[in-house]
Parts: sequence; structure tokens; C-alpha cells
Amino acid sequence: RILTEVLVIEELARSAFSSIARYGTSDVDVVTRLVDTMGKLSRSFPPAARDAMLTLTEQVLIASEHNASLSFDRKALQELLRGQTV
Repeated sequence: RILTEVLVIEELARSAFSSIARYGTSDVDVVTRLVDTMGKLSRSFPPAARDAMLTLTEQVLIASEHNASLSFDRKALQELLRGQTV
């Protein structure tokens, strides 16, 4: 018999992506891939989990924009963020 803690999708996603987000926010290429991957995965999530993933994605993009030192990187991140909230 196996006993395991049951986690909800939002917790699993946050756990899976938080370290990548934390260490990758200064690299626009990493953030772009991360946002794309989270978006693709969240399409198969139930609505509540999808909303949680959208919130996490927005937080990653905002943090990345603050860390971006180049204006064209900030612009690319702003466009990604606008695409997430539409």
C-alpha cells in the first residue's frame, strides 16, 4: 500500500516552475519559453487551475520586466504580459 499526499494541479505547477522562474527571470529567452510552456499546459487544466497558472505567469513576467536591463527585452516582456491578460 502506498500513501501519498494529494496535491492540486496549481500546487504541482507552482512547484515545477517556481525554481525555473526564480533563477531565469533575468533571461528573456528563458522567460519566453517558460511562459509558452505554462500556457500550453494550462489549456488542459480546469478553470481554477488555469487562473492560478495565469496569475503565476503574470508574476513571472512582471518580475522579469523589472530585472531586464535592455529596453528591447522590457518591450518584449511587456508584449508577452499584454498577450497573457487579453
